[in-house]
Amino acid sequence: MQGWHKEQMSNSGRVPALDGLRGCAIIAVLCFHSVLVCDFSRVPWAIAVRWGSAGVDLFFVLSGFLITRILLAAGDRVNFGSFFARRALRILPAYYFVLLGMYLLLPTLSDAFRESEARQQFWLYALFLQNWDYAFNDWADWRYISHFWSLAVEEQFYLLWPFVVAAAGRHRLPYVCAGIFFASFAIIVGVSLIGDPGRFIYSSTVTRMGVIAAGAWVACADFQRLQHLARAPWILLACSGFAYLLFVVWAPRTLPGIGYMKLLCAALAPAVLIALIHTQRLPLLPRTFLELPPLRWFGKYSYGLYLLHYPVIGVLVERVGESLEQAMIWSPTLAPLFFLGIVLAVTIPIAVAMFHTIELTALRIRPKSAATAKQLAAFQPPADQTVVR
Repeated sequence: MQGWHKEQMSNSGRVPALDGLRGCAIIAVLCFHSVLVCDFSRVPWAIAVRWGSAGVDLFFVLSGFLITRILLAAGDRVNFGSFFARRALRILPAYYFVLLGMYLLLPTLSDAFRESEARQQFWLYALFLQNWDYAFNDWADWRYISHFWSLAVEEQFYLLWPFVVAAAGRHRLPYVCAGIFFASFAIIVGVSLIGDPGRFIYSSTVTRMGVIAAGAWVACADFQRLQHLARAPWILLACSGFAYLLFVVWAPRTLPGIGYMKLLCAALAPAVLIALIHTQRLPLLPRTFLELPPLRWFGKYSYGLYLLHYPVIGVLVERVGESLEQAMIWSPTLAPLFFLGIVLAVTIPIAVAMFHTIELTALRIRPKSAATAKQLAAFQPPADQTVVR
């Protein structure tokens, strides 16, 4: 087991495969939004990326796992003030930098944003309430700011979850996570039956907490009792991957009535994958793939890329929309790839610069962690000595 720790966990307590998983999530979202504006129905290979919105679900599962892992690793010594300060310094500086930049620059770069109602809703976004506005009203009329709903869900989760963990305790927490998962499922079913158009199901915190709880369950489950689940990792990955494809790709179009169940089912495959990483049972090929430097690189800058990419797409659509339409007529196969390349060329330098200035500066002033890297490294579920390499 110690060899696995040395290979799999850096001195900072980071697990390389999880960084790669985060990289997969942001790449999926980038591809989804870039091809979406080109119209999925016109792109021959759109099936390869139209599932990419589930990258957000993967971010939720990862958040549930990592935050719960930090809180449990700290044990009874959790300093809630320190925890909230660290979360604020990790999330708020980059978020407010992008938000202020948008509201200052976009009126000069985008006629549509300047004339939109979203321009008058700065405080809604500043207070992380936009997901509830979408849930009960409608999506932002300038849709390229709508992706911020997921940040609101995560911020509300950060505010509530430490108290849930403290109240439940380590032994009851897995049952609490399972209860939240199934309660979220019941709410989705109930709201679907009364004819909700999907905004509430898609963007409300209560319907998204089930996905986050799936990741949290992985962090707190007693894997010593569940070792038999990790004895056949390829079978687990295949089954969860099949369920993922069934509910994310096939079910929404074939069975529209249960299409929104994908919000929970999308948590199955990544939760299983994280569980296999967590229990040291990840097969060689997936582990090697997730530890590829390019994926880990995208994972490192994923937060800035997520914040920036959709507003960049919105400005580009206004600036080069006519040229993009002509390119789609000429080659619907190559035009989306070319547009994705432009999006990356604009977004990546800004995200990298923002990381090395704003995000790293905030990281350096963060107060003492609720759980040190040494505690995180020690917080591994009991496992046998056989390490899958």
